[in-house]
Amino acid sequence: MKFENYILSSWQENAAQWVETIEQTKIPSREFTNPALIDCIKNQIQKSVLEFGFGEGWLGRSLMKEDYSVFGLDGTQALVTAAKQKSDTQNYALATFQKIVNRANSEIQSKTLDQIQIQQFHGAVFNFCLYEKEGISEILKSVSKLISTERKIIIQTIHPKSMLAMELPHRSQWVEDSWQGLNGNFKNGHPWYFRTLEDWLSIFEFSKLQVEKIYEPLGKETDRPVSIIFVLRNASNQ
Repeated sequence: MKFENYILSSWQENAAQWVETIEQTKIPSREFTNPALIDCIKNQIQKSVLEFGFGEGWLGRSLMKEDYSVFGLDGTQALVTAAKQKSDTQNYALATFQKIVNRANSEIQSKTLDQIQIQQFHGAVFNFCLYEKEGISEILKSVSKLISTERKIIIQTIHPKSMLAMELPHRSQWVEDSWQGLNGNFKNGHPWYFRTLEDWLSIFEFSKLQVEKIYEPLGKETDRPVSIIFVLRNASNQ
């Protein structure tokens, strides 16, 4: 992952501001994207979820109220600490995407990831946390090894139409500052690679994942989607 250290550094620096932003509901679109993701998970995944890039842990806490078993992995130590402080469980651990890929390739060992694989979670969730241009397929393949083969992967991310709303050409491209437009004192924003639908589908095909369903949550009183949610299944099981 080419920019992983840069991305992790940005998140570590802005972790406290992010926690405050989520606590004070300063991101208007979250009014729609959060419940859309929860509804999707409840419809698609049974009672255990492996969450990646969990931020301050709001999703895990919400799912636990629905009697889900949740374990979260994040690459930012400050957010792991915040999630543990806010939760009744300590089921949050530090792990970068690169570490997950390296472990899947037998380049390193990890007791945490070994234990996760033994538990055979019913599904995995990525919520606005896949930022890189390169390496996404390797991440998805590695995560597929952590959950049982018949289980699902759910990804919520920026809708491709958002590029048009930002007056950007409709093509896959880097956006310089991931914090742009957010209320708060965010600093040193990391880049985020926005993708067209065609590019996302190519990644899933290369990762041997089949799209089972696509959700497009809409904002209030608008016909514009505020995100896109992919429900994926291991294509070899079809």
